[in-house]
Amino acid sequence: MADTPTTSVSPTSPMNRTPVVLVVDDDKYGFPELACRALQQAGYETAQARSAPEALQYLAESKPCDGVLTDYDMAADGQATSGAALASALKKSHPDLPVVLMTSIDETTLARATRQTIASQSQGALEPGDIFSKDNQNQAIARLGEKMDPSRARGGMTS
Repeated sequence: MADTPTTSVSPTSPMNRTPVVLVVDDDKYGFPELACRALQQAGYETAQARSAPEALQYLAESKPCDGVLTDYDMAADGQATSGAALASALKKSHPDLPVVLMTSIDETTLARATRQTIASQSQGALEPGDIFSKDNQNQAIARLGEKMDPSRARGGMTS
């Protein structure tokens, strides 16, 4: 079952709470915790799921979630569910929920063609610019922030 958010979150309207990012990763070597720490430092609340089914269950329970940061290759659930397949499922069930995907493929190898292939696997849920190497975690977090709040995008409105 998905962990509860790492800090308390009020179930009130999104305007009255800190945005929550669901981190979905089956990694057993600490990456999900590092991603959560980086997200918290960027001002987000976090929750974790270790598989796509856990992420879908978390959302089915109507827990707070404003964005998803998911791993690409998840085999721990025994179903080898990809982050692209999760993004596709989320597009159907939660069409306005921003999703950014990370992979352990290094940035040099993660050529544009690879990004396009992964994006196509998501059936339109991801664009090539939504896919990052785990080496570029801060860029992935920035992109997710832009998708959750377009005013954060370069050239967006500032207050």
